[in-house]
Amino acid sequence: MQKLRKMYFGITAALASVVLARAAVTSQPYVWKNVKIGGGGGFVPDIVFNPIERGLAFARTDIGGAYRLNSDDSWTPLTDFADDEHWDYWGTDALATDPVDPDNLYIAVGMYTNSYDPSIFSASDNVLYLPYANGIGPWDGTAGYVMKYFVSNNSFIDITPAQGIADNSYGYSGMSVDHQNPGTLLLAPFNEYYPDANIMRSTDGGFTWSQIYTYGYPPPDYTLAVYPDYNYNVSLAPWITTFATGDTKHIGWGIQGLAIDPFDSNHWLYGTGLTIYGGHDLTNWDAVPRQNVTVASLADGVEETAVQGLTAPPSGPILVSAVGDVGGFVHTDLTTSPPTFSNPIWPGTASDVDHAGANPSHIVRLSGISGSTSVSVANSSDGGATWTPYPGAPSIADNVYGGKIAMSASGNTLLWTQASGFSGVMVSKDGAPFTAASGIPNGAIIASDKLNNTVFYAASGADFFISVDGGSTFKQVSVLGSATGSTQIAASPFTAGEFFVSTSHGVWHSTNYGANFTGLGGPTQAWSIAAGKGASASGPPALFAAATIGGLNSLYRTDDLGANWAKLPTVATALSQASGMVLAADPNVYSQVFVGTNGRGIFVGHA
Repeated sequence: MQKLRKMYFGITAALASVVLARAAVTSQPYVWKNVKIGGGGGFVPDIVFNPIERGLAFARTDIGGAYRLNSDDSWTPLTDFADDEHWDYWGTDALATDPVDPDNLYIAVGMYTNSYDPSIFSASDNVLYLPYANGIGPWDGTAGYVMKYFVSNNSFIDITPAQGIADNSYGYSGMSVDHQNPGTLLLAPFNEYYPDANIMRSTDGGFTWSQIYTYGYPPPDYTLAVYPDYNYNVSLAPWITTFATGDTKHIGWGIQGLAIDPFDSNHWLYGTGLTIYGGHDLTNWDAVPRQNVTVASLADGVEETAVQGLTAPPSGPILVSAVGDVGGFVHTDLTTSPPTFSNPIWPGTASDVDHAGANPSHIVRLSGISGSTSVSVANSSDGGATWTPYPGAPSIADNVYGGKIAMSASGNTLLWTQASGFSGVMVSKDGAPFTAASGIPNGAIIASDKLNNTVFYAASGADFFISVDGGSTFKQVSVLGSATGSTQIAASPFTAGEFFVSTSHGVWHSTNYGANFTGLGGPTQAWSIAAGKGASASGPPALFAAATIGGLNSLYRTDDLGANWAKLPTVATALSQASGMVLAADPNVYSQVFVGTNGRGIFVGHA
């Protein structure tokens, strides 16, 4: 290593070789499909059945577009036509199915301009129902009521459930009328969270109500006891079981979209902040004696997770992901829904993952949420099958979380940047407490060399840094052209000292630990990049880049270090959002790339 140290530190702020030559660009057909997570993984604010065509229904998500229901209870995405130029189309604010021509669907689009207004529901030409909450939700609102309006005499009556009046801590939004039995209603409190959300049902036009569960604090220990009148089934999304371990929230939260099939009184669906639930035996509720209804996850095909990080080890799992809201996943089979991370189960977002290139059974993940009940770093030594809270992580009381993390090639060293609650870049070796790394700017992007255990890379603006002592100290060794920002460093899985850097001034390549750089032809700006198996064993790795080439933002691949680029057709919503992609390249399958999106889950594509 002494020879390497001399090579690194003997070059101070050397200017990278500027090439950025014009490159040939062709289009290449690609096959895309979702990596199976299933069950949604995000907020579903509305579900609408068409009133004249049996089985036709639509759902909208807050950031993942709109979907159409299939006959097998699965869903088909409808708004994957939106491209980078029309990024605001990825949010669906409202949708309406045509009551005259069911082939027509109307959607109002826009990102995060949603208003969760009270809704009016019609049971017949002469009665309207109005649920109300005093907040826009889905997390606020402390009171509300349900009113019934009679058109014939222009009068209202209050049909708020008695338990809601007594509780006086939530409002109402989700409501549906059984069109086969117009006096039968379903109602959901908008933001009841303890011990769970609830569903209420009336068969007499709202004069009396029953609940899908009750709860109490019976003797002798007076602890919480929930008495469900439903059967819970998440077999289509088994990760929900892991995610909800220790939680009483099976019915859900943030319920707004609630719908009874107008042609089938047994078929019902509702959206939550996690998935779409429902079933096909709703009238069991009305049986005497009462029978349990089924509450099942029925969101197969809805892939709504917002992906924060991906890593593709050369052995063991095919893919490990960090996602918003529901933690993340270890995929050993891309077609099967796996459990979420466990021990610790963070109640929300994971912000990053990485693996040890020379010891790929070692994986690290990072929590992206404040106020967790566990430390914010967890590691695995068995390919993600089991996890352990990292002993050197800051304490829960320190509340340090989020950012990005890199694991050294052998897996014994972690480098952590952009964390909330800590100013600077931190390093930990062999489980020791994290301490500040020196010589590296606050907020720098980082990566480990995938084969040399003592080497880490970093960049900030146009400045490039290297550490040869396991991340303890860094030194600037080069300047990346006229870049004003650096986005990602992608180390080769196959060759020590080889890596790529994406910047506001294109993509840069080094084969000698950053002593020299060459600017690749083609991209004038690049965001996420990933290096995977090359076209030939003796050639360079295949490089995937979310980049601008010839003024067009897209996903590209080069097999010859930028002399030629293939533009990969992107048919999924956020696959066309180049600046928001999260990439990982398969080190074992040539041309295969994983693309994390902001609201459409993870895609895998290959030529």
